[in-house]
Amino acid sequence: NISNQIESDPYELIYYLMNEAGKTIQNSIDEIREAIDFLRYYSNQMIGIEESECELEGPTGESNKLSYSAKGHFLCISPWNFPVAILIGQISAALITGNKVTVKPSEHTSILGYIIVKKFHENGTPLDALQLVLGDGKYGDALSRIRHLNGVAFTGSLPTAKKIQNNLNQNQKEILPLIAETGGINAMIVDSSALLEQATDDIVRSAFDSSGQRCSALRVLCIQDEIYDDLLEMIKGNMEELKIGNPENLDTDIGPIINIASKTKLDKYIKDSVDKGFGVYQSEPSILESVVSPTIIEINKLN
Repeated sequence: NISNQIESDPYELIYYLMNEAGKTIQNSIDEIREAIDFLRYYSNQMIGIEESECELEGPTGESNKLSYSAKGHFLCISPWNFPVAILIGQISAALITGNKVTVKPSEHTSILGYIIVKKFHENGTPLDALQLVLGDGKYGDALSRIRHLNGVAFTGSLPTAKKIQNNLNQNQKEILPLIAETGGINAMIVDSSALLEQATDDIVRSAFDSSGQRCSALRVLCIQDEIYDDLLEMIKGNMEELKIGNPENLDTDIGPIINIASKTKLDKYIKDSVDKGFGVYQSEPSILESVVSPTIIEINKLN
């Protein structure tokens, strides 16, 4: 029911994806499509599992069977960069496998977290089976310390995942599952066999879509010397065509960074790179104080 409801009436979610998370209209539509896919995927995966029981091989006279059961109480902590899709994915997977769920969305997208949990309740999820906690990292930290947890699903930074892991080790009697998705330094290698126009489209989309605020975003581009100058020129030309502005405008390609603290941190990183003598190229600076223009920093070593 909830997947059909979101598919037929996505407009409130699209509005807040643009205005709370700063996503472009196309990014917002894509995220809602992903959320619907999660709901339908986990529902289909569950068909038959709750009743399935299979015989395993074992010694003569011994019966060994494999069956599935719910874990119990799952804590789900979701990020602001996919505040609808990842939150819905975590909740739907935990609920459909029979667990009670406590969810703590990012404090930067609390409105979207509230709307999503409300949609689950409106579509038949019991109030005590899905509980919402709003707040910053202190609340996630406290929730990962409580007794009677049976598992945690987390998407966010590696340091936070390590902290949750430590909290579980210190406060739980048994080893609990921690399903953690964290970021990384994602790289692409382009050699002289590549069609540079196609590579350029993929590079720019991966690096700068969602203002680069994805765990899957391209961070390091390794280019063969013989095509370095040609490819770099194409990338810069493509970057200059990206429209920076208000996510509510249909022609906007690059929207704001999630908050001023993150924007300040990124600006400092770029300035430090300039001070260290690295080649830095930015497309036309935006007049919006919350935006970081697409940026290339030329390096010679990965360290």
